[in-house]
Amino acid sequence: MMTKAMPTDNSAKVHGGLPAGARPRAIGHVSGDVRPLRRTSGLGASPPRQTTDRRNSPGRAAPGYGAAPPAPTTTWTTSICTGSIYLAAAGILEDQDATTHWIRASELERRGAHYIQQRVVQNGKVITAAGVSAGIDMALTLLARIHGPQIAQGVQLAIEYDPQPPFDAGSPSRAPAEIVEFVRWRLNMLAAPEPARTQ
Repeated sequence: MMTKAMPTDNSAKVHGGLPAGARPRAIGHVSGDVRPLRRTSGLGASPPRQTTDRRNSPGRAAPGYGAAPPAPTTTWTTSICTGSIYLAAAGILEDQDATTHWIRASELERRGAHYIQQRVVQNGKVITAAGVSAGIDMALTLLARIHGPQIAQGVQLAIEYDPQPPFDAGSPSRAPAEIVEFVRWRLNMLAAPEPARTQ
């Protein structure tokens, strides 16, 4: 689901170990499409009918496809994995380059975005990340834009983010074809509706 950062009332205070002057954020969500979306796990989610910035503009709605600019009261609008599909459903990614989990690329495009097979795609204040692990890349990218590359590199070192996977199979463009097909089959099977139960 899309998240948006909003300043809190105590933004002038040092909070949670943030550097002086850093503004703590509260997290909200947005969607303009009320049709349920089915996640890769098979679980369904129904986005809320309206987008409301509870602190700044009560009642501001983002209805329908193509009807919402990147939320004007947010500093950043981001998504990880299939969360970009919610952004596209709200119209935020209309005619924009974006990424998502590769298995859902066509669903993203059906909702008006242009799928790019990259781990992180930036369009101004809108940033989308591919599969779950790309969320770390996005976090470091965002951190660099907010606080500069030295802080981002420090965090990368602090969490020892130095990926050296044992296989070069993290992208459908490099994984063996049989692995790609197996994963596609498995994830699509998990996302399929459950058959009706018989009495």
